Amino acid sequence: MGFFTTTITSNAMQNHILSLYSTKFPSSNPLPPFKITFSYSSKPTFRRFHKPHHSLKRLTFRIVQLTRRRQLEQIFEEVESAKRRYGKLNTIVMNAVMEACVHCGDTESALKVFDEMCKSESCRVDGVSYGTLLKGLGVARRIDEAFQILESVEMGTAVGSPKLSAPMIFGLLNALISAGDIRRAKGLLARYGYLLHESCNPSILIYNLLMKGYIGAGCPEDALPVHDEILELGLTPDRLTYNTLIYACVKAGKLDAAMRFFDEMKVTSMHLKGQFRASVNKKLGCCTKSYVNLLELLNPCSFSGQSPKL
Repeated sequence: MGFFTTTITSNAMQNHILSLYSTKFPSSNPLPPFKITFSYSSKPTFRRFHKPHHSLKRLTFRIVQLTRRRQLEQIFEEVESAKRRYGKLNTIVMNAVMEACVHCGDTESALKVFDEMCKSESCRVDGVSYGTLLKGLGVARRIDEAFQILESVEMGTAVGSPKLSAPMIFGLLNALISAGDIRRAKGLLARYGYLLHESCNPSILIYNLLMKGYIGAGCPEDALPVHDEILELGLTPDRLTYNTLIYACVKAGKLDAAMRFFDEMKVTSMHLKGQFRASVNKKLGCCTKSYVNLLELLNPCSFSGQSPKL
C-alpha cells in the first residue's frame, strides 16, 4: 500500500501548455522545464455519513422493548431527544409510541400522539395509526368515540384518508370481546364483518374470539352455534376453535356436544391444550362413561385394561 507517481513526458502536451502561457502572459519570463504528476493512495478512504433512518429503526426497536417493560415515561423522553436530534420522526416510530400508550393503558396520551401526527408539519397517519387508536378506545370503553372515528373513515372525511381494513376493525373487536361487550361486538361484525371475510386469514380467529367472549360473559351455550356459522362460511376450524367449543360445552354442562367435538378433533388429529384438558377432566369426573371416553381421546395410548395416565 502506498503512493505512485505518473509523469507526463509528451512533448505535444508540454508545447501546448507553453503556447497557452505565452499567449496569456506575453511579457512574462518563460516557464522552466516542468513535469505534471498525479499521486494517489491505493488504500481507499471511506467517509462515515450519518443515516437517520438507521437510527430511527433502532429507536423503534427500543420503543418496542420499553413497551414490554411498560416504561412509558422513558419512551417519551427518548422520543423527545430524537426529535431534537433528527427533527420530524416518521410514521413507523410514532405508531410504535401510540402502541406503547395503548399497551400501558394511557388512552389520553395515545390521543395526543395521534393529534400530533395529524398536524401538517408532522408525519402523516395511516391505517395502523387508526387501528391502534380504535383498539385503545375499545380498551378504555370509549366505544362511542371509536364508532365515530369508524364512520368518518367510512365516509372518507378522516384525516389522512385511510381505507377501512380488517386490521382496523380487528383491534376494536378484540377489545370489545375481551371486555365482554358481546352486543356491541356483534353489532360491529354485522356492520363491518364483510371486511373480515374479505381477508381469509383472520376470519377464523375472529370467531374464536367471539366464542371466547360468550364464555367470558357467562353465556357459554351461545358459543356453540358459532361452530355452525363457521362451517357455513366455508372456514376450517383450528385447534383453538375446538378447544374453545369443548370448554364452552363443559361450562354449559353439555357432555354429548363435548364428545362430538372430541370426535371431530380425533378425526383431524388435533389435541387439547393443557388448560382445557384439566378443566374437562375436573368437570366430567362425575360421569363414568364420558370420563373414560374423554380420557381415551385425550390420551392416544391404547386402553389395554389399564387406566391411562394424565
